[in-house]
Amino acid sequence: MTTVCIDPGYGGYESGAVNGALIEKNLNLSLAQHLKYWLDLDSSDPSGGGNWKVVLTRTSDVYVPLLTRVATCNDAGANRVVSLFVNDIKGDTTVNGVESYIVPAYSAATLTYAKNINNRIATLGGVSNRGVKTGSYTILVQTNAPAVLTLPGFIQNPGDAAKLGSDSWRKTIGLAILQGLQQTQGYTAYTPK
Repeated sequence: MTTVCIDPGYGGYESGAVNGALIEKNLNLSLAQHLKYWLDLDSSDPSGGGNWKVVLTRTSDVYVPLLTRVATCNDAGANRVVSLFVNDIKGDTTVNGVESYIVPAYSAATLTYAKNINNRIATLGGVSNRGVKTGSYTILVQTNAPAVLTLPGFIQNPGDAAKLGSDSWRKTIGLAILQGLQQTQGYTAYTPK
C-alpha cells in the first residue's frame, strides 16, 4: 500500500488568491477531494493500478499551520506528498498553464514524480506546460517523502479561471494526478471504475 498525503493549500482566514467568485482555498480543497476520490476508487477497483492510503492535511475550510501540515504527512508515514495550489501573478492576466515545484536538492526520482504529474495535467488540452521548477516551500523541504507542489492554472487568466471554476474540470485534474502517481509507482496509467 502506498500512503499519499494530499495538502490543499490555504484554508480558514487564509483565502489565497481571489478572482470574483473563485477563491483559491476552496479550489485547492476541491482539487484535493477529487484526487482522494480517484485514489479511493483506484484502491477499490481490482483492475486498477494501485492500493492507496489517503491522508489530507485538511478536510474543510480551516486554517492549518504549515508545520502541522508537515507533521500530518510525516506522522502518516507518507510515501508521496501532493500539495495543491492555484497560481496567481498579480496584475498579469496573460500567464497561464500548469507548473509544479520540487525541492532544489531534488533526486532523479523526485523529478520524475513531478514530471509525471505535471505532464499528465498538461495533456488535458488547453493547458500550457510551464514545467517543473524548484522552490524551498515548507511542505517540500520538511516532509520526509518525495513531494510535489502542483498549480494546475492561473486564477487571474480568463481561460484558466473558466476551467478552474468547473467542478468537472477539477475532477479531471484529480484523475490526471492519480495517473501521474500510478506512473510514478510503476503502474500503467488507468482510469478506475
